[in-house]
Amino acid sequence: MNNAHSNGAEEDKGFGFRSLFRTKRDLWYLGLACPQVWLNYMFQSLNPTAPLSTEVFYATRGFFLLLVAAVFFVRRYSRDVTGAGLFSWIIVAAMTLAPFIATYAPFLPREAAGLVAALFGGMGIVWSYLPHVQVYSKLEAKRIAGYVLASFALASVIRLAINLLPFDLALVAAMPFPVLGMIMAQRALSHTRSRPPDASRTEGMRKLVPIALELAVYGIVVGMVRLSSESLQYEWFASMTHLVFRTAFPLLLLWCVFARHISISLSRLLQIALLAVITALLFISLFGSTTSPISVAATTNARTAIIILLWLSLALLARRSSYHPYIVFGIGWALYMLSIAAGMLIGQAIEAATVSAASFGLNLVYFLVVSTVFALLLRNEGQTKLLSSAEDERQVLDLAFIDARCEEIGASHRLTRREVEVMQMICKGRSKSHIAQAFSISEHTVSGYAKNLYTKLDVHSKQDLLSLLGIP
Repeated sequence: MNNAHSNGAEEDKGFGFRSLFRTKRDLWYLGLACPQVWLNYMFQSLNPTAPLSTEVFYATRGFFLLLVAAVFFVRRYSRDVTGAGLFSWIIVAAMTLAPFIATYAPFLPREAAGLVAALFGGMGIVWSYLPHVQVYSKLEAKRIAGYVLASFALASVIRLAINLLPFDLALVAAMPFPVLGMIMAQRALSHTRSRPPDASRTEGMRKLVPIALELAVYGIVVGMVRLSSESLQYEWFASMTHLVFRTAFPLLLLWCVFARHISISLSRLLQIALLAVITALLFISLFGSTTSPISVAATTNARTAIIILLWLSLALLARRSSYHPYIVFGIGWALYMLSIAAGMLIGQAIEAATVSAASFGLNLVYFLVVSTVFALLLRNEGQTKLLSSAEDERQVLDLAFIDARCEEIGASHRLTRREVEVMQMICKGRSKSHIAQAFSISEHTVSGYAKNLYTKLDVHSKQDLLSLLGIP
């Protein structure tokens, strides 16, 4: 056991950013960057078309995610089911063509083309995200953080290069990225082994609910501000500031995780997201308009921060949950997408009523106050650590050692699957009530499993059991 401690400490100190790319195959894990590149030009294509195309784009993503989550929940698919096949390639092909349909509209009126493109693009971006969620749910927490954050930074660098081209050529350059992203996700899946289930996976869905509700409130606020800034979103200053921030922000988080070894909890992610939105509102109040370039840059960066934090938190939660990753990701991301669409409609109503900028800001502050109350009320729920520090990871290593030893002893003594699981929980110090709740059984049943495994192993106490595992 002492050797496990020593090896764990050495492994943690040696796990730096370079460890993410030990082989060329590890580059497949950066496939999330591909749909992010495409997304930029999809938004540029939608803005000058149908008045509600952007709202429809967000709403389509939200409802399609809920549909996928519902199907996987009702059918109770295993964690290894990916949903890949001919349908995937058809929907990705439609997604690839969506910006061209919105921009050139060869067979449809301009406004109708924008709505059709929003539907195809919304379903396509959802379907292109899902394989990456599946891949990340099979990795260690630190690798998830590394690949998600590196993907967002890489997407920004690629977009910066493509933005140097005229818009028509940029659309053509971005066209292969959805297909490339799907290929990279499938290659990554083929090289990724499923992790064995652990007790922590029972917590994922319970922790998802408060986070989804909190980010839904943020989505309404961001959607309201976004409506006023759409027309200037791609003004030079705002666009360049956004690209710089979109590159620097994930790199800063990478530095915190891999250089400083800072632990990340749900509450910490919420605090960063809240700070981003407050900063955007501060700029709006200082410059007196949501359409000034500086205000647009601030609100766009706030939205980017929330998207990156949401991707990171949902990917890590999917890893912990006993539910299929599509369910966890679908519910959390859908609520955020639908709340943005709702916020944009609310913003339209406010602008139609010719409400002053000051009154508009007060309404946004009201939503943030409600959001803060949510964060305070749910602060205990948010203390779950998604990404642990070096000390925490050594503790996780010990738990992994316990799991492995229990598996070995269970196989050699012909214990049942449930007896091994109960033995793992007992050796980790879990109480009888905790074990009963984790497996949805009665405490009497837990006692029966414990008695049977004690008899089969010829031990008489918990200490005897720990000694058998080699734990002092």
